[in-house]
Amino acid sequence: LALVAGAVALGRYALLQDRQALRALPPPGRPVAAARRGVLIMNLRSGGGKAERFALADACRQRGIEPVVLQPGDDLLELARSAIERGADFLVSPHTDPAVISAAAVRDVPVFPGALTPTEVNTALEAGATAVKLFPAGATSPSLAAQLRGPFPGLQFLPSGGIGVHDVEPWLRAGALAVCVGGPLVGDAESSREDIVKRARDYVAVAAAYGRVPK
Repeated sequence: LALVAGAVALGRYALLQDRQALRALPPPGRPVAAARRGVLIMNLRSGGGKAERFALADACRQRGIEPVVLQPGDDLLELARSAIERGADFLVSPHTDPAVISAAAVRDVPVFPGALTPTEVNTALEAGATAVKLFPAGATSPSLAAQLRGPFPGLQFLPSGGIGVHDVEPWLRAGALAVCVGGPLVGDAESSREDIVKRARDYVAVAAAYGRVPK
């Protein structure tokens, strides 16, 4: 049994290294091509109903951004395929859906599924994830990355969920490719545009110190 376990572990390590070599990401800080078209995919149930309260879909249309409103019962795999066919630059999700991940991987479209446990991380990597979105990262700490890199050497990850500006440095120091920010950046309904811009600049300043912002 010990020999079998050792062989499986070595095989998994070799496969992981091959997959990461084939699907290597650009170096942090390297500029990428500008988006061809803005699209905002929203779940009206998220954020305590903010999307509806602030008429976010209408605001998108006024700015030339296409809103896609998720509905209960939507076929996520078909949505993913449609997004890829229409030129999506990448896919990201809060959970691990092997079918969605594979649909992106076979078309060489970067895909970042949400995962937190070793089982979820393994499922995401086996399906072809470019990197794992650790979610909800705010419920854990950067030490999680070191723990996960035990069974998954070289794991590429992006923490997401509850990442405040003071959390950015610890996560980047732990090896994060980038950090995903939402609620802590936008704030509540009382936040002004100036508040959001200031917070954005604070985030960028910390990321820039780690070479995560294109020059």
